[in-house]
Amino acid sequence: MCARINGRVVIKIGTSSIVNNENFASVDFYKIKKIVEPVAQLRQRGKDLILVASGAVAAGMEELQMKQRPKLLDELQAVAAVGQPLLIDAYRQLFQQESMYLAQILLTKDDIADTTRQNNIRHTIDQLLKNNIVPIINENDTVATEELTFGDNDKLAALVASTIDASKLYLFSDVDGLYDIPPNKQGLKSSAKLITRVDGVSKLDEVEKFIQIGADSGSLGTGGMRTKLQAARIAIEAGIECHIANTDKMHGVFFEETVHTQIFPIHDEVPHEV
Repeated sequence: MCARINGRVVIKIGTSSIVNNENFASVDFYKIKKIVEPVAQLRQRGKDLILVASGAVAAGMEELQMKQRPKLLDELQAVAAVGQPLLIDAYRQLFQQESMYLAQILLTKDDIADTTRQNNIRHTIDQLLKNNIVPIINENDTVATEELTFGDNDKLAALVASTIDASKLYLFSDVDGLYDIPPNKQGLKSSAKLITRVDGVSKLDEVEKFIQIGADSGSLGTGGMRTKLQAARIAIEAGIECHIANTDKMHGVFFEETVHTQIFPIHDEVPHEV
């Protein structure tokens, strides 16, 4: 197992965190601004940041005035191709206000699986971070087929974190963390309990056995709590802390003021390289 680079952080932003609550095919510029501000504060504290940003399909749907998410792969690819530059430009404008520069990286599963490509990804990101440039990563939806896709950006974020030797992975969405029963749209059920800490793979196994997982995706996103648990497993098996939290409480999560779900590796459990 590679040594983790202290202060290197991967942050995944779910689609639900950037769309308008009343119109899920409309990207909310103000919501992105509320993301950029705490991220910029974290960067000012010396952290190396990598963003995995969902929302290309939502942005494309808004541009094309579509009301329903396409179901066919080629339609999704086309809509994502329209939306991706719009999404990145929104982040670029807002990060520019914080005197921060961005770089876009689009990946497929083959890029991570192939050793040469994986090394190229690592070296490119290392160079960007050395020059105080924030990489924004997304799946290359335009060229990826069903066999090549990660399936969701939670898994992509975990694999990127492992590839670049990050020390922490944050998975942000519209819930405060992992609950023993699913939240509902009107608020949490009265008996729902937030799971604030999980230590190691064996404890994560126990959690997965007793929790009830709701729907795997919302109106526009492809992830859900199940995919976050899968991503958390990838992370902690690589020795990376994983945090599942609400985007609206990002500042408090970054600066340890807000309770959320924290999943920690136990190094004795993590397989070492031979």
